[in-house]
Amino acid sequence: MVPEFIFRALDGEGEPVKGSLHATNRAEAQTALESRSLFVEKLSQNVLSASRKVRVSDKEFLGFTKQLASLLRAGMPLVESIAIARKRGHSKAFGAILENVETKLKDGGALADACGQYPDVFDEIFLSNVRTAEKGGGLYQALSEYQSYLIRRITFQSTLKKAIAYPVFLVATLVVVLGFLFVFIVPSFSELFDSFNAELPYATRLVLGLAETFPVFAGVAVAMAASCVLFLKLTKEKVGLQQQLDGMKLKIPLVGMIVQHSRFAQISRNMATMVSSGMPLVASLDSLAESFEKTSSGPQLRNIRERVMEGIPLHKAMLEQQLMSEQAVMLIEAGESAGDLAGMMSEVADYYESELTDRLDVIMSLFEPVLMLLIGFVVGGIIVSMYLPIFYLAEVVQ
Repeated sequence: MVPEFIFRALDGEGEPVKGSLHATNRAEAQTALESRSLFVEKLSQNVLSASRKVRVSDKEFLGFTKQLASLLRAGMPLVESIAIARKRGHSKAFGAILENVETKLKDGGALADACGQYPDVFDEIFLSNVRTAEKGGGLYQALSEYQSYLIRRITFQSTLKKAIAYPVFLVATLVVVLGFLFVFIVPSFSELFDSFNAELPYATRLVLGLAETFPVFAGVAVAMAASCVLFLKLTKEKVGLQQQLDGMKLKIPLVGMIVQHSRFAQISRNMATMVSSGMPLVASLDSLAESFEKTSSGPQLRNIRERVMEGIPLHKAMLEQQLMSEQAVMLIEAGESAGDLAGMMSEVADYYESELTDRLDVIMSLFEPVLMLLIGFVVGGIIVSMYLPIFYLAEVVQ
């Protein structure tokens, strides 16, 4: 969470300048403005932004790393590369952060230290790659490796979203159609049926009853959804409760499988990238435990870290905590024996990603036609039940 500061200043020609910038503290903001040859008249923190986290999407960050890597590959100095990259279509908040990073580099700071002050934007994997490159050289190669990791992550997330998007759209369509029928169509039939002065078929009476109670059900559903959102918002910082909720979520059929496979793929991919960048295994486990602190996997990763520090091999510690399947643990054991832990962790990530996408393909191929039939059955049933009294009345008239 990076505070925002609002300033009023004078430039070198005495012209007034107003604006805002992100900095970790007031002194840093003052230094950043002075480095731009501005005489600061007023500088204050924007209280409304103090509680907001700066969010940078994976795609935007990928664009930044590509630009930076290309500039470095062309032989551009690091400070100039950052200066050029930050001006190429980034959000205002991210641009301000990059400007602060540029200022720290001009003051002689290291890139990893400058970026490390913004953990909401630069994750530990990025920082680990950069630290390793700064020690041994080859920042371009380090950025290229991080790009590969980020591209795989974006692709995997996109695959999950595409697999779930269509069924969610169908369910939303069903809800909207039912709402339209119960609010506008069915009540108009109800007024017509009142003039019949005759007993209606059971199916018609059932639909009319549902239409009468629909506003109540809709109100209760909205209230429950709002309550759930409020509850999650109020308890998001309570680690113990979040871990319990996550454990309950994992027990839900289908949902638990999706969450668990996705998480194991992320853990494996992150560990593979961190270990390959030169980060010690214990430090990698500590970073993962912190990242997944609010999930049920957080305590497991902490325990695995402690066991590894005691000298227990990683695969045995993971087997004790039952973090992953036996097949995945066997791959990790092979990686440890062959001295290629990073490579095998990458294989484990591929395994879980492939397993999840294959299962989702099968489930969705069955779920979509069933959902289409359900929509047809429900909507068709409502329409038929509304016309039954009319057909009955026509027979009586004949």
